[in-house]
Amino acid sequence: MKKLISSGILLLFFGAIGLLTACSDSNNGSSSSLPGGQPKCSPGTVITLVQEDGSPANQTVCGAKSTDGTGGDLYTFLGIPYAASTEGDNRWNDPQPPQWTNIEAIEYGCRCPQGRVGEKMATDISEDCLFLNLWTTKLTPDGSGDLPVMVFIHGGAFLEGAGGSNTGDAFKHLNLYEGVPFIETSREGGESVVFVTLNYRLGALGFLANTGLGLTGNYGIKDQQKALKWVQRNIALFGGDPSRVMIFGESAGAQSTAIHLTIPSSDPLFKRAIMESNYAITYMEMEDASKKSEMFITLEECNKDPDPLSCMRGKTVSDILSLQLYDVSVEAIVCAGLQAIIPWNPVIDGTFITQNPIKAPVTKPIMLGSNLTESIPFVGWIPEKYAAYAYPAMLDFLFGPDWALEIIGKYDFQYPVATDLKKLEYVVTDYLWTCFNRKFATKPTENAFRYHFIHHGSFPFWVQDGEVSGPVCTSCNEDTSVCHAAELPFVFGNASDDNQLERSFTPDEAQMSATLRKYWVQFARGGDPNGGDRPQWPLDRSGNLLQIGSGSSTDITEITDESIAEDAHCDEFWDKIGYEVKSAYNCTAP
Repeated sequence: MKKLISSGILLLFFGAIGLLTACSDSNNGSSSSLPGGQPKCSPGTVITLVQEDGSPANQTVCGAKSTDGTGGDLYTFLGIPYAASTEGDNRWNDPQPPQWTNIEAIEYGCRCPQGRVGEKMATDISEDCLFLNLWTTKLTPDGSGDLPVMVFIHGGAFLEGAGGSNTGDAFKHLNLYEGVPFIETSREGGESVVFVTLNYRLGALGFLANTGLGLTGNYGIKDQQKALKWVQRNIALFGGDPSRVMIFGESAGAQSTAIHLTIPSSDPLFKRAIMESNYAITYMEMEDASKKSEMFITLEECNKDPDPLSCMRGKTVSDILSLQLYDVSVEAIVCAGLQAIIPWNPVIDGTFITQNPIKAPVTKPIMLGSNLTESIPFVGWIPEKYAAYAYPAMLDFLFGPDWALEIIGKYDFQYPVATDLKKLEYVVTDYLWTCFNRKFATKPTENAFRYHFIHHGSFPFWVQDGEVSGPVCTSCNEDTSVCHAAELPFVFGNASDDNQLERSFTPDEAQMSATLRKYWVQFARGGDPNGGDRPQWPLDRSGNLLQIGSGSSTDITEITDESIAEDAHCDEFWDKIGYEVKSAYNCTAP
């Protein structure tokens, strides 16, 4: 009976991420000449790039020159191809060198294939999507760049998102990631920065792995690494210093950052890193990932083809996206455990990624942290009438009956009037985010700085189709909620929502936002966020961390680790359980 209850509730729990469908099969991208062939670049912005072998390339790129809000020069390059199109034989292959000559980089490139059933179809989706975007205060065609470089890796559950887009998006706030606010903030406190965002392959197109077909998976992570190598070769032409690169990301971007921190092949590509809302999801081994892919290949009707890989590469983007979140058996969901929350993840392939980041050493300075109520978008959709079953069933199947009883008892005592759904939210936030990030902060041999973001914004951030609707968006906009990704508008200094909602920072929020960027920029400069008249950010090993906000307050204060760890039960049982949980029940799905 226990297994039946657990399995049924898990189907509800792991159904949180909706089906995707293709928006376009176009592969034209934005790397070709603009309509009419008229140059739109600013004079004096032509840069000759460097090839992968180190020699000058037959590739030039030009961009736009303007002034930012401080009146200083601003150079913007959007949609620079750092790798070739991923269509055809390049689908499920390592990223290949780009094939082009002259690029007018004044518009964002296409997003990698993604989409949601029932939403308005996007017009900028393509397998020709491996672009990066760059903002800088100076050009140095002689390669003499000396500025620190910030490279941002977007989130989106490895299913959606982009470094920027020419079209609006109702949910993911894609143009939130523009680099101008960081440029403006960096001018105020000393040397400016060079800011970079990038696209990478997503979903099944980015993470399909199958040993029988020779598919190693991790293509999205390899795309990111390809972009970082481009930065190493070329950023000195755009004012940046390749020896002063910092990478940072949020959610799946933070997961990606953790991977680059712990794989040897990425070690020489950057010096420091920031992880916003990294979470404790362990990755599949190749054997499990191959079994999962077999089901997908069967649904695509390629399993009986003499050449299954060619068959799969012949499928349209629509075919891939419409089935990549296929319905699987109850047993498969139960056996996958927490891995089922993010259906297309990096895998432990034994060569490129050899272990989960929580087990691997970290030798670079890091900043990291999480938000007050991270888990609402992941569990807040569960109807309250089912939560009484979901709550104990989830804990039983993940941690086993003994741990489940102890966890339930502690949270019942701690939150005696909370609903079962609220207690499930507290448990998931404490385990997957609060305590996991606390544990990860103990890994580096260099400095680590940790934060806890608990400011509830004065405007709604979680919206769908321009409205605060549905259980998740409604819960995330309650006064006591600070959900997953809620820090992003403040870090990026951008409260806008692609013109869907009129919203802006209060004066105090604008000041807090500027302070956060100063921390981020200063860390990019030298690995320590402190300086100026900002509140001191303590080292994690001091036993303290930075609290950002408190409800509607924008105060930034130093707090003790105990004030968070005790309430979250980190030492009491989460650290003892560990952060590589798959399922308490050893099983293999048919």
